[in-house]
Amino acid sequence: MARFIPVHTMDPASKGSRLLEILKDGPATVGELYAELADEIARGEWTRHQVRAHVDCLFRRKKISRDLFGSVGGKPRYLWKLAA
Repeated sequence: MARFIPVHTMDPASKGSRLLEILKDGPATVGELYAELADEIARGEWTRHQVRAHVDCLFRRKKISRDLFGSVGGKPRYLWKLAA
């Protein structure tokens, strides 16, 4: 079982670059990012919370952008892609 690692202790350089590497192949939803990182999540290198936190951080730093993909239960779903 993966242990919880607080967001402020994460290594943004390595994990952020891993997400950017995945998004170089094309846009992806957060669910697709979870699927791509499934082995690493299973080994405890990532938690689902960390994936989401890194996506939000990269978006705030304008390294990635998003398009509204649809909504489920009134919550928006986004398609994440590298910023232009």
